[in-house]
Amino acid sequence: MSTSTTGEKETPAEKYEWHVSIRSETADLVAASLFILVSIWYIVQAMGFPTRGSAWVQAHTFPIGIGALAIISAIVLALLAIRRILSRQRDEALTIHKPLTVLIGLLCTVAYATVLPWLGFYLTSAIFTTAFGYAAGIRKVWALAALTVGFLVFTKFIFDMALGTPLPTGTWL
Repeated sequence: MSTSTTGEKETPAEKYEWHVSIRSETADLVAASLFILVSIWYIVQAMGFPTRGSAWVQAHTFPIGIGALAIISAIVLALLAIRRILSRQRDEALTIHKPLTVLIGLLCTVAYATVLPWLGFYLTSAIFTTAFGYAAGIRKVWALAALTVGFLVFTKFIFDMALGTPLPTGTWL
């Protein structure tokens, strides 16, 4: 389970690091399937956003468009993987180092979508951005705070102030 390249010596940390390897075609098919399922869920959830009058652009317009583009992209990814499998043009194996960190990031994403209706956008985003930044390796408190505050200020400015898009407030308030 070496992570060093040819000719390099392993460090003690690399010697004990574990990783997961999977064929890239298989990974593409799994990812495409997950993207399609999550995108369908995303679109269904976006359809429940509140509307204002009969304007063409509503709070749900952008998420539905993103969901549709994600489905199209996932289908293309799956078709390319199937083509590589059928033509026997196998790519190298994909290696995921620190798969626990990747799993924590995925769990943060699921937790975000789950608690968003209850806690509201800003509180959920503050918690998620901080947790995801920590899982990604940011350990300095000031850097985590800057990331979180910067993201919240950016979304407040763009969605709330510039576009006038109402963001979920949560039911706990």
